[in-house]
Amino acid sequence: MKKVMFTAAAALCATVGFAIESANIVGYKDTAAITGISQKSSAFDGVSTAATDIQNIIPKVGEGEELYSGGFVIMTLTDGGETGTSYFYTLAVDASDGLGAGWFDDAGQRAVKTFLPGEGFVLSSDYENGTLTTAGTVANEDTVFALSTGINSCGNTTAGQFGINQLTVGVGIDAEGNLLTLNTDSGEELYTGGIVGMTLTDGGETAESFFYTLAADAPDGGTDGWFDDAGERSSKPFAAGEGFIISSDYAESYIKIPSAL
Repeated sequence: MKKVMFTAAAALCATVGFAIESANIVGYKDTAAITGISQKSSAFDGVSTAATDIQNIIPKVGEGEELYSGGFVIMTLTDGGETGTSYFYTLAVDASDGLGAGWFDDAGQRAVKTFLPGEGFVLSSDYENGTLTTAGTVANEDTVFALSTGINSCGNTTAGQFGINQLTVGVGIDAEGNLLTLNTDSGEELYTGGIVGMTLTDGGETAESFFYTLAADAPDGGTDGWFDDAGERSSKPFAAGEGFIISSDYAESYIKIPSAL
C-alpha cells in the first residue's frame, strides 16, 4: 500500500539547508514567475525534512532584466484571504545582516520560514521572465494536507503535473489514511460546495472557481468531483510548483495531493 504523508499548515518544522552533494537530491526545478501575482509552491520536498526552507527558493530573472531587492515578494495568506506575512528577496548589498542575498521579512530580519508539502504561497514579481528555482527529492507518497476553516494557500509540491480531478477531500481520516465524507466524532459531513478551489489573476483577483460536488449533485450524473463555474466537470491542470487556493467551510477538513510517481 502506498504510504501517505500527513502535513498541517500550522505544524512547526525545523529548517534544513540543501546539501548539494547529498544523494537525496534528485535535481532542480525552475518554475516560471509571471509579472504580477501568481500562486506558487516548492516543486520538490526538502532534503532531510519534508519542509522547504524559504532561503532555498532562488529567484532568477530573464535575459536583459536585472534582479533588484524587492523585485520578488513571497506572501502568505490569512484564513480570511488577506496578506499574512510578506518576504522580500534582497540582494547581498542590501542585506541588513551582511550575510548575503536572501529572503527578509516585514521587520527586515532574515526570514525563518518553511513550506510543507501541499502548502503554497502567493508570489509578486516585477519581471517579465522571472523564475523560481528549487531543489530536492521527488515525493513518492500521497500528501494529506490539513485545511484551516476559510482560505488556504495550497500547491503542487510534487515534481509532476496533476489535474484538479485527482485531488480528493474529506472531513476526517480513518486509520488507513483514507479521507472520510462523514466524521462521526465531529459530526461534520461533506456537502457540495463546502470546499472550493480557486485560482488568481495576475492582479490578485479570483480567476476561476472549482466546487467539490457530491455524486448526488453532479450535473453529469457521475461521481464526486470538481465542477467549474459553468457546471462542467473540471480537469484543470496544475504544473509542478504551481499553487492554488482552497476554501473550506469545515472545522476539520483535508485535501489529498497525489504523488508524482
